[in-house]
Amino acid sequence: MVPAAVLPARLRERLRWFSLTPCDQTTAEGRAQERHRRVALTAVAAALAKLLSVATALISVPLTLHYLGIERFGMWMTISSLVALLAFADFGIANGVLNVVAAAHGRDDAAGVRRAIASGLFILGVSSAMLLALFGLAYPFIEWPSVFNVHSPQARAEAGPAIAAFVVCYAVTIPLVVVQRAQMGLQQGFLASLWQCAGSLCAL
Repeated sequence: MVPAAVLPARLRERLRWFSLTPCDQTTAEGRAQERHRRVALTAVAAALAKLLSVATALISVPLTLHYLGIERFGMWMTISSLVALLAFADFGIANGVLNVVAAAHGRDDAAGVRRAIASGLFILGVSSAMLLALFGLAYPFIEWPSVFNVHSPQARAEAGPAIAAFVVCYAVTIPLVVVQRAQMGLQQGFLASLWQCAGSLCAL
């Protein structure tokens, strides 16, 4: 049991973790407090990002269904679900960047952090370009309306351009994942979550 007299002090210590002001990092205790502060801020920001993501989905899905109609809405949902299937597109490189950045940051090796980020951006940029090239070669030979099993003239006309727009947008985001992982490696995950919040609001 924690003595009642200790609770206010401990509570004040925990509340300091949610401060927007960085802690003094000249001492070991200050550095520990700063790590706790960043973890707490990241947890709060991640929860906020998830709530906003769910809320925007709950709002946008009925609006989109009403606007697109059943068949085009089904095609939109199918294309959107490809994001989960393409999660392997970075070949784990982004997570590797996170680990290297975190290790270099722990050693105060700013040059190592820059090298890791630059290498990750280059490799994923090449992967993105290859994905776009392969898609561009295959695009004319695939009957996209049949792939999505759509039959209305409007849906058939939009099937190819819709998947092309998705692939281009997704390919652009592949290298940008490095930014999020680098922020996490630098103990700035709350910044990545705040950007996700902004993205959800812009998407809505």
